[in-house]
Amino acid sequence: LSIAGLYLVTGFLARRTSTVQISELGGMARVLPLVAGTWLVSGLASIALPGLSGFVPEWMVLTGTFSQSVALGVVAVLGVIIAAVYVLLPYQRVFTGAPAADRVGSTDLDGREKLVLVPVIAAMLALGLAPALLTDSLESVADQVSTTMSQADVPVAASAVVAPTFSEGITK
Repeated sequence: LSIAGLYLVTGFLARRTSTVQISELGGMARVLPLVAGTWLVSGLASIALPGLSGFVPEWMVLTGTFSQSVALGVVAVLGVIIAAVYVLLPYQRVFTGAPAADRVGSTDLDGREKLVLVPVIAAMLALGLAPALLTDSLESVADQVSTTMSQADVPVAASAVVAPTFSEGITK
């Protein structure tokens, strides 16, 4: 959802400004506040801000990773930090500051664009505020997969092979 929101809003922005070059933009939040706000909400959902759709899945991945290997958990947290940088830095460069003179006449989201974006943002908020809407329906499937995998004659889990080797490399 968050990536869909980012792609949609970035496309709407590119159509208005006739550019995708970050260096040619700046201050767009003053000119296009709805575009900026929608881009920010989508970006924050993608970096797992609590209350948005990305938080619960990110939390589940991080807690599961840490339960298997602290070293891999630390790497996962570093990934979250890097993701925050690559979302917030473009936002700062494109939407903050003073707008270029040739961008001042740009128009904000029109009715059709709002019609497309409102359900995406609503879904991000709904799944962030009430994640059980999705997690409850997936729980039985996850339990079935877990049971099947534990009963099947499968090779040792990758985490059991990779984590000790990776951890040894970090501590040396």
